[in-house]
Amino acid sequence: MASVDCVVAPSLSEGFGSVHTEVCAMKKPLITTDVASIPEVIWGNVKFVSPGNAEEIVKAVKEVESHKVEGRKSNEMIPQKIFPS
Repeated sequence: MASVDCVVAPSLSEGFGSVHTEVCAMKKPLITTDVASIPEVIWGNVKFVSPGNAEEIVKAVKEVESHKVEGRKSNEMIPQKIFPS
């Protein structure tokens, strides 16, 4: 799991998913559904989507990816600002 950029774990019904806690422990972005106890026990870098809504999942993945790219771009700019050519 260490090599993934994001975990998508949708569910129509979930008691308590251990994969959700594993993702949080690895500090990876998580996209999951707002069902059962998941919102009560999972927090941090998580995006909740409605159960059965594929369009929300696609939108959430794109948001996670765009934030990753923006973060990478800002990290690339730091050396240029400190050590200009």
